[in-house]
Amino acid sequence: MEVNTSKLIDFKDTNHAFFIIYGKQLNKLYYQIGLRAEFLNYKINYAYLNTTQNKKYNNLFPDFVMDYSFSDTKSLSLSYSKTYYLPGYYELQPFEQKLSETITYKGNEDLNPIYLNNFQMAYNYIGKKISLYSRIHYTIYTDYWQYVTYETGEQVNGLNKLITKPINLGKLNYAAAIFTAIYKPSKIISFTANTTIANFDQSGVFQIVNSANKTITQDFNSNNTNVDFSLLTKISIPNWFSVQTNVKHYLKSKGPVSTRQAYTYANFAISKDIFDKNATISITSDDIFNSSRLKRTRFDTNYISDVYSRNQYPTILASFTYRFNQRKQDRKVNFNKKEDDIKIKF
Repeated sequence: MEVNTSKLIDFKDTNHAFFIIYGKQLNKLYYQIGLRAEFLNYKINYAYLNTTQNKKYNNLFPDFVMDYSFSDTKSLSLSYSKTYYLPGYYELQPFEQKLSETITYKGNEDLNPIYLNNFQMAYNYIGKKISLYSRIHYTIYTDYWQYVTYETGEQVNGLNKLITKPINLGKLNYAAAIFTAIYKPSKIISFTANTTIANFDQSGVFQIVNSANKTITQDFNSNNTNVDFSLLTKISIPNWFSVQTNVKHYLKSKGPVSTRQAYTYANFAISKDIFDKNATISITSDDIFNSSRLKRTRFDTNYISDVYSRNQYPTILASFTYRFNQRKQDRKVNFNKKEDDIKIKF
């Protein structure tokens, strides 16, 4: 098969990193501090454009975790971390992909990483029948990736051509409060309710002059809130079977250039242990009522784009698992074990 080499890209990257972590347990208090250093260099050769890109990113990423146990049932934790997301091929590739007769997608070869500063506080209460988990999360995104859609200035069959591409645009401050309650009225049934309230505070203005010499300006300064609810129900009858359902509902969401309608979906699963609990057979169904329907409207001063998508049919999966020389309880890992340690890795 003949390969078209007219638009091949030569991509090379080198990444050197090391980190150090120190943790210590002091009675009811446990803390851990860490620092990661990362040195990234990548080179992209666009032979057909006769251009080469060289980018270097030298970063230090600190993190901190503190856990305090008031008692066996109550605990408080605080944490901070800094990290970043690197663009991949989909975000960087400079070729247009046709999405419809008048809409195309193109990556951005000049896209830079997103830097994140994460802050979190959590409080947990674990009781015999009722357990409560609460978490407040705050993240600052710098050089946030915003996908912009605008008129190129060209026309296709008398209609304005649109293009979508990612750009680095301003900041996004994300704040979320997550509440989870678990109720176990008996040994065979439990309910888990979850609520997430998230606020998006975004800043940035996009401006470009298209091929028709028209100035396109899009204002992304906005503040909006998203809310979703879920209820997980589990029924486990010893030596017989286990059943669980999960129903989730998303309220309507409105952003600076798009609106997503509310929707609801449900999942279902049933399983049974056999062969003296050495094996498990299960049936799971994702979106059992086929109600997960995404309705999104993108808008600007000159256009409105409606997107509607849904699963063609519910997904049903049957599985069989056999555990050789290992029962379910043997696979449990103690995630709460904490020791004084110093770790250095290259």
